[in-house]
Amino acid sequence: MADCPICLKGYAKLDSHHIHPVCYGGSPEGVQIDLCSTCHHLIHDMANARSAGRNDVYLPADQMVRAEPLIDVIVKTKKLQEQGFLSKPP
Repeated sequence: MADCPICLKGYAKLDSHHIHPVCYGGSPEGVQIDLCSTCHHLIHDMANARSAGRNDVYLPADQMVRAEPLIDVIVKTKKLQEQGFLSKPP
């Protein structure tokens, strides 16, 4: 049993999240963090919403504090790919 660092709940299995997502040019061997499936999907949903100028995906305030650094990295990595600094995966 391991705890998700966002929601702090214990789970038998956690997802591996790439800090710099592979879909935006991050390395498959890059730094990863284990998250529960729900939080993993939520931080990607929040980053996509933020990149599109929307603010319609929410987390409780205490979880948001822990998720914010991950969301920021996803948004910045996506922006770097869009600007041509990171290549798109094959």
